[in-house]
Amino acid sequence: MKNLSKYFAAALVSLSLVACSSKAPDVASSSSPSPSPSASASAISSNDQLKTLIDKASSQLTSNDFQGTLDTSNQIISQYPDNPVGYLLRGTAESGLKNYQSSLDDMTKVLKLKPPDALLPGVYLTASIDEYNLQQNVDDAKQGMQKVIDLYKSAGQDTKLPEFYLAKMNAGEPVDITMKADSSSPSPSN
Repeated sequence: MKNLSKYFAAALVSLSLVACSSKAPDVASSSSPSPSPSASASAISSNDQLKTLIDKASSQLTSNDFQGTLDTSNQIISQYPDNPVGYLLRGTAESGLKNYQSSLDDMTKVLKLKPPDALLPGVYLTASIDEYNLQQNVDDAKQGMQKVIDLYKSAGQDTKLPEFYLAKMNAGEPVDITMKADSSSPSPSN
């Protein structure tokens, strides 16, 4: 089995946790001036549950357990349909399973939910890989990967992985999310 690039997986996990904290239900922003203790406890419990599910799906994704990630992210989506992290995790798992159209549909849903900026590199990276593999919008896929490079640069992040993907795309070679930037083929499982 192929391993998801550790660089990509680590970035996705950290981005997911940022989004969890920014998109989780927030009692303080509710319309009531002073939430009751039970409402506060419920929101904290909900936030804890969401974080637990995201941690589980992220761990599964890092281990290339794409089916497990798919199942856990479906739980996130059913319980938190307005949280973009579930769709990002599910879409990434779908891409790992080579279900590129399903993945692209989830990346589109993430963007419709107006995610935090921290999620955008992961969304565009996965969507670009999906578009490239569907061979419907190869030029758009390349432009999307260039956008990922630009986002990484503006955030002060290493651009090695998206540059690797873009070079593969420009050469007409296969690309998938399990590839490592320092090799020409997917990484072997541990």
